[in-house]
Amino acid sequence: MTNSLIDLDKILSMPAPQDIDEIIAVALKDGNATLKDTIGEALPYTKRVSMTDIIPEEYQMRLMALDDAMSRCYWEIGDIADEIIKNINTVQMAKTGKYVTNKDVFEAIGFFCHRSGRTVRYYHEIAKFFSPDVRSRYDVSFAVWGEARWVDRPELVLEIASDNPQWSVDAVRIEYYKQMNQEPPKAIPPRGDGEPVRDSGAEMPLPEEGEQWTGEAQPRFKRVLIAKLEQTIDDLRQTADRIPLPTSIRTRIGDVLIELQEISLEIRREG
Repeated sequence: MTNSLIDLDKILSMPAPQDIDEIIAVALKDGNATLKDTIGEALPYTKRVSMTDIIPEEYQMRLMALDDAMSRCYWEIGDIADEIIKNINTVQMAKTGKYVTNKDVFEAIGFFCHRSGRTVRYYHEIAKFFSPDVRSRYDVSFAVWGEARWVDRPELVLEIASDNPQWSVDAVRIEYYKQMNQEPPKAIPPRGDGEPVRDSGAEMPLPEEGEQWTGEAQPRFKRVLIAKLEQTIDDLRQTADRIPLPTSIRTRIGDVLIELQEISLEIRREG
């Protein structure tokens, strides 16, 4: 024990706090494995603290209330976008004869609520995917809803998150694929709007000869097709955004993007 105390004194006399792994490595260089607990007690600053230790309880309550309030705002922005998209062209065509694209709507809404058009589009896609009835059944963060819309069984993601409110979105996602006995899809690095684009499907197994859109093969077909559609939508949208296209062509591409999004949503909802 004398040697242990000598070693510990040497460590404690270091000029600056060291990482716990470095401290342990120094302490155990002579094979003395009994020092780890002693060092842990002597250097409490090296212990990982929980989030509840960092944030006082009164701030925890306020932050959770803010998260709830912001989620309600995101839903409302998404719902407003959906209402405008459904009605705008009937009104605008009658007034001016001009066609308004979804992108125009998203950017116009973003102007009034200080959000980018892409962010408004994100709110809209989630709001359109989940009905008010489904929303009322789960008290989870908006980020979880965003994750749920990508999977075969969205409500399983919501159930996992609802049962484990302390879990991060990544932890919920891992548990979902574990319960589904599936490998999580790979993500391609974000392309500028903060949300990763899902795997294009290039490495996913395509249908074998004779396989039909029924039975056990259907979920696999859906994953492949949805991934391809999402990749196509993202690529086409970004390409159109970067090229100075004539208005008529941009409008037609906007119509194609809307149709592809509708097809993707229909495939996701098909039971």
